[in-house]
Amino acid sequence: MQKKNIVGISSAIVSALLFGTSPIVAKLAYAGGSNGFTMTFTRSLFSVLFLFLIAKAMKLSLRLNKRQLLTLLFVSIAGNFATTALLYTSFQYIGVGLATVLHYISPVIVMVINILLFGEKARSWKIISLLLAFLGMLTFFTKSGDTHLLGTLLALGSAVSYAIIYLGIEHTTLSTLHHVTLTFYTNIFVSIVSFIVGQVSGLLNLRMTSAAWGYSVILALMVGVAAFALLNHAIVLVGASTTSVISMLEPLTGIVVGYLILKESYSLLNWIGCGLILLGATIISVFSLKSSTADQGKPVQNQI
Repeated sequence: MQKKNIVGISSAIVSALLFGTSPIVAKLAYAGGSNGFTMTFTRSLFSVLFLFLIAKAMKLSLRLNKRQLLTLLFVSIAGNFATTALLYTSFQYIGVGLATVLHYISPVIVMVINILLFGEKARSWKIISLLLAFLGMLTFFTKSGDTHLLGTLLALGSAVSYAIIYLGIEHTTLSTLHHVTLTFYTNIFVSIVSFIVGQVSGLLNLRMTSAAWGYSVILALMVGVAAFALLNHAIVLVGASTTSVISMLEPLTGIVVGYLILKESYSLLNWIGCGLILLGATIISVFSLKSSTADQGKPVQNQI
């Protein structure tokens, strides 16, 4: 159990670091003609090939039963695809800072649903960790961004759809799938849906520079292959609530990388916020490890 928690927490941390670093690569691809919708499609499409080769090398079965297929289809569309589409669209109406704060309400949604519907214990250290991390995010609330109702609703929608990913993997038959198999099919569904919607909406742009295509491949490896596979693995090992709070290291990573590489400036309050996020993630990681022995006798939850 202790080893399981260490692997799960480590997977969540590395996943958050990869997600947090990815905007830099995406920004380079955007300079060559890509955009949020195109990036969603190319990232998923290229990931399918890499994940197929990894699955074959690991001799993993890619077979799904009907129940797994339907559940995965729902989680991929209502979770993975919707999150990207809603969040990127919200940037057109409200500031990125405000959209990010609203998006990271998802850990609150995950924890509340787990407590109310799935009987998870409302442990004080989880609640404290969540509050610290969320207070840290609030320090990046942008005053310059317009509080447009549509943009606010879109960002809140992305928080709900992001929660669907966590809850869908933890509490359904998807938790029995290997994380590589799970990520493989998720990317297949997301690439198909993003291509269809992108073509209909006219937002899909495949006339990019060679450099943009190269960055798209790199992003596919970083996010579509590694980050999502590690995220899925973490959810299965340590649960959605713990993983969702640790995932708040993602915006922290983006902030630090933006400061070091893109030379973005932040106030003292922002750096205090970074410290709160880091403290929250540290508390939940440490206490998750300490409680692993006590949870050994915990009965397995029924899956949907």
